[in-house]
Amino acid sequence: MGELCSVALAIPSAKYLFSLLQHALVDQPGPRIRINALLRHSLADWRHLLTSLLQPVSLHHLVPTAPTSMAACDASKDGMGGFILPLQQQSTPIAWRIPFAQVVRDRLVSTSNIMGTTNNSQLELAAIIAATAQMLAHTPGKHHTLLCASDNTPAVSWIQKGSTSTRSPTAHLLRLLHHLSQDRTSP
Repeated sequence: MGELCSVALAIPSAKYLFSLLQHALVDQPGPRIRINALLRHSLADWRHLLTSLLQPVSLHHLVPTAPTSMAACDASKDGMGGFILPLQQQSTPIAWRIPFAQVVRDRLVSTSNIMGTTNNSQLELAAIIAATAQMLAHTPGKHHTLLCASDNTPAVSWIQKGSTSTRSPTAHLLRLLHHLSQDRTSP
C-alpha cells in the first residue's frame, strides 16, 4: 500500500482508489483478507491501471493547464445543482439540477434522523462529481483541467486527498470520480 501511495502521482486518478483497499487491510480481523465483491471491483480497477502504466503518462496529467471549464455546485436534502461556464470555447453556460431520490433523502442524517447513514458533505461530494460529469460531457476532447467550486470543506478535502478514513458512501463516490477521470486521461 505504501509503494502504491508513493507512485500515485504518476498514475492518472489512482489517488481515488485507496479508501477501499485501506479498509480491506485494516478492518478485517486476523491475518487473512476476505475478498468480497466490492474489493474484487477495486482490485479490478487497480489491474486496469496497471495495464495503463505500459503507456506513457500524459504531461497534462502531471502539470495541469489553465482551466477549460469552470463550475460551481451545491447540494441539499432535496437535490444538487449548479452551473458550468466553458472558458475556452464559444459555448453557452449551462445550469443543471438533479433531485435526490427519496431513498437518499431518507438516509440523510438530521436532528429528526440521527441514525441516518448519509451526511450533507457526502451529498456535496456527489454534487461535485455530478458537476464534473457535466463538464466532461460538454467539453470535447481529452486532457482538460476542470475547476469546480464548492463551499463544503470536507468534500473538497476528500477530493484533494483522494481517500477517506471511514467506510462510507464517500469511498464509493471517490471511486466514481476515479472512473470519470480515467475515461478522460487514458490515451
